[in-house]
Amino acid sequence: MQIRIKLMGALRNQLPNTQGSIEIDLESGTTVNSMLEKLQLPAGRVHLVMVNGEMEHNRGRPLADGDELTLFPPVAGG
Repeated sequence: MQIRIKLMGALRNQLPNTQGSIEIDLESGTTVNSMLEKLQLPAGRVHLVMVNGEMEHNRGRPLADGDELTLFPPVAGG
């Protein structure tokens, strides 16, 4: 199956030369958590996960062919 991954903010540095977006082939049944591990992103560096434009709280959710996974880092400011 193939999904699109979009990394926002400081997470974009994890995908050099891709402008923060990549399409990737995965095994069926791959979950959000296993995708984070594959990208070598510690869970603490990813604050918000969206699947197909909707916030996803269940990081154990299996991804499906054609899904778009968007990852946001924690936001700090003052």
